[in-house]
Amino acid sequence: MENKETVQVYYQKVDERDLDWVVSILAENACYRRADAVYSGREAIDNFYRNDRKIIGKHTLNGLLSIEEQVIAFGEFNGVGAQGQEKKLSFVIFGHSKEIKLWAGTRTFP
Repeated sequence: MENKETVQVYYQKVDERDLDWVVSILAENACYRRADAVYSGREAIDNFYRNDRKIIGKHTLNGLLSIEEQVIAFGEFNGVGAQGQEKKLSFVIFGHSKEIKLWAGTRTFP
């Protein structure tokens, strides 16, 4: 799978909650920076997705750039929070591919 395709599938799998697949492509030292927290390492990100992430919705990619092994993508998330409140945010993902493992970091913006 090429980098661009992997990023597109990544967000589809996050939205579908296919967490085994999502976690399988994370580098051991992946870092997920949200507006309210930082999750460092595959295990911490896995725990977040399985136990702490309460929002449900859909990610839409608005732009994607892939140069050699580097990937930068940005887009929007639209959904609902744990209390049913509307959630809308922008995100940027910075990735680096070595073999199949991806993601140096992700950043969300309120």
